[in-house]
Amino acid sequence: MRALEVVELTGQPFAASAPRIGAPRWDTVIVGLDCQTTILDERLARRTDLMFDQGLVEEVRTLLRNGLREGVTASRALGYAQVIAALDAGAGADMMRAAREQTYLGTRRYVRRQRSWFRRDHRVHWLDAGVASSPDRARLVDDAVRLWRHVT
Repeated sequence: MRALEVVELTGQPFAASAPRIGAPRWDTVIVGLDCQTTILDERLARRTDLMFDQGLVEEVRTLLRNGLREGVTASRALGYAQVIAALDAGAGADMMRAAREQTYLGTRRYVRRQRSWFRRDHRVHWLDAGVASSPDRARLVDDAVRLWRHVT
């Protein structure tokens, strides 16, 4: 909808209104970590499960008792919003399973938007974070340090 509104108001393609990415003001390096989508999705699923298993629901209950609903953004954050909806719907096991799934799916959508946003930035040096073994992880760190050494 936003893109259609911009086109209607300006008469220009939506991409024409996007900010231009020029040369950096300072000598910097931007390192992006990426990996295959299947690996990332597995990691997101594990992270979502860990959040719930380590007490997200109780955290939200505590925050609700302390005014979470009055906050403008925190109550809409990924995970919080889904748990609040499940609690409001009775907090049954099915509702909590749905909250967990919706948290995972919402996080996955958010990550995909971030990836597409940062991929448009020509200044980002991408490194593969999908490595599993210690030697590969050490090589990943070495690659990042090598990039930073060129910053003056």
